[in-house]
Amino acid sequence: MQQNLEGFRLSPQQQRIWPFIAQEKGATYCAQAAIAIVGHLNRTILQTAIAQVVARHEILRTTFHCLPGMDFPVQAIAPEGTPFLLAEAGSDLSSSLQANQPESRLVALRQQPFDLEQGPTVCMESIRQSAERHVLLLHVSVLCADKISLYNLAREISKTYESCLQNAIAADIPLQYADLAQWQHEILEDEAAQAGREYWSRCLANSLTRVHLPLGQCPPEQTEFRPKTEVFPLPIELVSQAEALAQQQGTSLSTLLLACWQVLLWRLTQQSPLTVGIGCEGRQYKELESALGLFSKTLPLICVLDELAPFLDYLQQTQNSLNEQTRWQDYFTGTIPTTPEQSLPFGFEFGQHPEPWTIPHLTFSIEQVWVCTERFQVKLTCRQHSGGISLVWDYDPHCYSVEAIQRLAGQFQTLLTSVLHSPETALGQLNVLTPAERQQLLVAFNPPVGQKVAAQSIHQIFEDRVIRHRDRNAILSPEGTLTYTQLNLRANQLAHYLRSLGVRTGDLVGLCVTRSPFIAVGILGILKAGAAYVPLDPTYPSERLTAVLEDVQIYVLLTQSDWESMPCPTLESSQPIQRVYLDQQWSVIAQFPSDNLVLHESYPDLAYVIYTSGSTGKPKGVQISHGNLCHYVQAMQQSLGIQETDIYLHTASIAFSSSVRQLMVPLCQGATVAIATAQQRADPLLLFGAIQDYGVTAIDLVPSYWRNCIQRLLSLPEGERQRLLNNALRLILSASEPLWADIPRRWRTEVKHPAQFINLFGQTETSGIVAAYPIPETE
Repeated sequence: MQQNLEGFRLSPQQQRIWPFIAQEKGATYCAQAAIAIVGHLNRTILQTAIAQVVARHEILRTTFHCLPGMDFPVQAIAPEGTPFLLAEAGSDLSSSLQANQPESRLVALRQQPFDLEQGPTVCMESIRQSAERHVLLLHVSVLCADKISLYNLAREISKTYESCLQNAIAADIPLQYADLAQWQHEILEDEAAQAGREYWSRCLANSLTRVHLPLGQCPPEQTEFRPKTEVFPLPIELVSQAEALAQQQGTSLSTLLLACWQVLLWRLTQQSPLTVGIGCEGRQYKELESALGLFSKTLPLICVLDELAPFLDYLQQTQNSLNEQTRWQDYFTGTIPTTPEQSLPFGFEFGQHPEPWTIPHLTFSIEQVWVCTERFQVKLTCRQHSGGISLVWDYDPHCYSVEAIQRLAGQFQTLLTSVLHSPETALGQLNVLTPAERQQLLVAFNPPVGQKVAAQSIHQIFEDRVIRHRDRNAILSPEGTLTYTQLNLRANQLAHYLRSLGVRTGDLVGLCVTRSPFIAVGILGILKAGAAYVPLDPTYPSERLTAVLEDVQIYVLLTQSDWESMPCPTLESSQPIQRVYLDQQWSVIAQFPSDNLVLHESYPDLAYVIYTSGSTGKPKGVQISHGNLCHYVQAMQQSLGIQETDIYLHTASIAFSSSVRQLMVPLCQGATVAIATAQQRADPLLLFGAIQDYGVTAIDLVPSYWRNCIQRLLSLPEGERQRLLNNALRLILSASEPLWADIPRRWRTEVKHPAQFINLFGQTETSGIVAAYPIPETE
């Protein structure tokens, strides 16, 4: 026989967090407080006071029941006379343990799941630390309370305790949460809420949540959420300066600290727009100020940052965004997250620690508060109290180590100091490096270089290698093999031919060829002619190629007959672009001299112009000189330990800066370049076949592709996988994307291959790798 159940609809806030609570079956999503009670405490009266408070507030007697066919449970309220037990613990602890016991007990409670259907969803324990000091622990499911509820509950317990001493009973009737939940739904369902829904829809459409800080790691998709906490006090002098600046700018200290947090996140992730979850109390109406229950919510704040914008301008922008967010906060429900990746990764809260409540012979004061309402990667809570401000860093240990959080806290304080010292400074110029990090970057990571970089043009360094390694293979590809001598002779013939066409020092020559030896011949030929090359990938959309050609205004384009139909715009001078089809016209080019040209290029002369992706607007050309390229190539050789015997696999698009590294670094060292075909680049298994066939020793790939390689290899039968992995690969270079820690770890522990991972970091189009970090086997 089915039992009838009288229940009430969940509030919008309860509905939002229910999927995580149901998924993890744990007590992580809870509200906790440790309340110190100093003075002569009568525990019997405290028990009576708590029982009366529980009787007054239905939410403290609420359980949650899932009915068949419903996505969310209903709230069921136990009768008013339901007994409530105040547990007692810690009376036998030694004094050395008593000081830490409340915090340890709260952490232990977070590991125990609530029985949401049978209850209780509210637990209270008292700890006797001495005759004059007790600690009352509050442990409540977040479905029933938020941070302000804990403050209100602690205050009401103290007042009710005082009333019990006087044999008085509270006469007022509090607002009940189930009624308020229904009222919140009515607000959301009203016709006037349409504008609010549209506002949040626009915000969520622009939300970027799949973002990670570079000092963390990408967490596994399915992990239990067990956040940890680190607390760092903010120096009192910084607090005073920050309050003064906020007052001077007509804003709040909270807004100033939030703006600093946003700027730091942007500087670390390089993502704009960026979304930060802002903790909102949800009690904008006076009637809700003393209510118990879950009213708080996390609102997405979209941050658009510009490196040239002065900080004070961004501070005003942040204040305006917060004002607009506050205006529409009643109408936020957002999409209900079902996976960690759908949660807002970064959070921010600001709150004032409540002052103690004093009644005859007793003082109640909140010493610790811990509330978790949503999943996050890292959340900064600025807690203001009489002694200043504490920075509370809650973080997911699956994403960040305690050392990473300590670095983050140091960088935040450094950035805040930089802002207070010079608030008009542009966002991109604010200092975020701590003194220790600056010392490490400038000194520890830059030991004296034993070999001075030669002052040559890049092709002259190559010509020196030709003299030493005449018969060594320079280029390997399915379309043929070229020795150093053959490559140099063909490049010289092309250079003489280009000079005959009128190409002179400083001119720009386009290069649009397939993945073949023509890449190396074309680049070296253009450089030897004194010109600079403009790489064009023939597989790119015609609109992209046309935009580059219109912007760069070249007069000669080296290409192949396969790309005869490639559009060429009319130049500003009305002079047509002269096309040279290397495959069809090579018999003509081969008639020109094969000796090295002597043109006396200098370091400032241009070597190439490469175009940005255009992801932030129109593609922009970046100019690289021979000096830039020479320093880069020789520094890479030393940092990576490239040897003459290495075979370096070329996988990048000719229009990517990594193509320069994959070609010029080995060729200027006397090593060999193996050019991967388009099919090999697209299929990890074909790529590993090429690694084996060519005897490749060094490969250069973005981390996301390498993760795909690992997954494909692990999907093979062990025998087939071992056959592919029986190769000479010794170096795996990672660049252009953040390298998450699980990639080299899985390569070593699951794929079990000894190749060394080296993480490269730096600007892309400038070929500006500024750091090369060989990852130790222990990391």
